[in-house]
Amino acid sequence: MAKKDYDELSPWEKAQQQTNRKNKLLTKKRRTGTRKPKTYFKKFQFDNLHHMKWILSFLSIILVILIYLVSPLSKVNEIKITGNYLISNSQLNKAIGIKTGDSLLTVWGHQSKIEQTAHDKNPRIRSVQIHTYHLNNLNLKVKEYPTIGYLYKDGGYQQILSNGVIISDKVLNPNENYPVIKNFKDSKQVKAIIKQYKNISPSIRSNILSISLSKIPTNSDRIILMMGDGNIVYGTIGTISKKMQYYPSITSKLKVDSVIDMQVGAYSYPIKNNYQNTAANSK
Repeated sequence: MAKKDYDELSPWEKAQQQTNRKNKLLTKKRRTGTRKPKTYFKKFQFDNLHHMKWILSFLSIILVILIYLVSPLSKVNEIKITGNYLISNSQLNKAIGIKTGDSLLTVWGHQSKIEQTAHDKNPRIRSVQIHTYHLNNLNLKVKEYPTIGYLYKDGGYQQILSNGVIISDKVLNPNENYPVIKNFKDSKQVKAIIKQYKNISPSIRSNILSISLSKIPTNSDRIILMMGDGNIVYGTIGTISKKMQYYPSITSKLKVDSVIDMQVGAYSYPIKNNYQNTAANSK
């Protein structure tokens, strides 16, 4: 309405017009006010429904886990052991400590601990790999440290493993395929000669029958190696592994069984000459 037209209205008409304007504004505010609660209520309902779904999903997972834990599927049903040649199944079961009926939760994720415990109880155990099959059956794949020799001590033979560990249990009849280390009293010398022996190549090592400590005034670490091919080697604990690598080339030039002296340098002479020298020196 133009201002000129508004000025021509009577006082009653002007009052009526203002009243109508106020009523329109009030109605608009009420409409605007009623929309907000409706929108908020819908959002509130949606959020509650979303949260309830998460809660129900979480409770369902917990329920499934609880049912599994009390069911036979969560227990070890069968144990299969493979890869062992020197250790019996009963010895392995005792060392590893897993038995049927144990919870699988004590196995899963604890392999390194189980492996360490098994090795502590039986040092011949190198590793234990645990695999699950058919849900609750276990396959224990074992690797062992093989025997590489024997230590003769107090009338018995103790097995020397490839990792240098000496088995405390003694055997009366050692396997002929492995050499015997004897006449060693000092534990440091025993560890040193085993370390040296391990570093000798397997092809040469398989030809060694025995390693004996034979001290002389000028060399307290002097050793004698009796070889399967009939030769005898003199050497020193600290250098024997390095010098034995030349053994094949030296023996290839020999015509008779000989003494090969590797204490200082390397030279050889027939064994009968050694016996003659020994007899002459004893007179």
